Amino acid sequence: MWLTWVVEGEVNNGGFNQYYWNTDDRYSEDAVDAFEFFSATDHAALMKKANGIRTHEAEIMKQHQKQGTLDAFSESYDDSKLGPCDDEFYALTEDLSALRIAKIRESPELFAGD
Repeated sequence: MWLTWVVEGEVNNGGFNQYYWNTDDRYSEDAVDAFEFFSATDHAALMKKANGIRTHEAEIMKQHQKQGTLDAFSESYDDSKLGPCDDEFYALTEDLSALRIAKIRESPELFAGD
């Protein structure tokens, strides 16, 4: 659940570029699986697409991140091709909250501790 929540929060706040910047690409592949787990198939497909774009621009983004400044972060948007993915994300009609709730209700044992 956390993986989908992080993607949703970061993308809604600053786009996929911000998501990858703030997570250092650590969870992007797992996020695809997480969306699929919650039956958010449109989100999973878009995450795969965004991951592919990020892979192609990873080296240039590393150069921005090495600078470690707010200016470098802002400048990274100029070199990123993820903008259209942001627009697609905002246009998705899947209700992530409803999908999460449905999964929890369907299989509460997967979310409850001992």
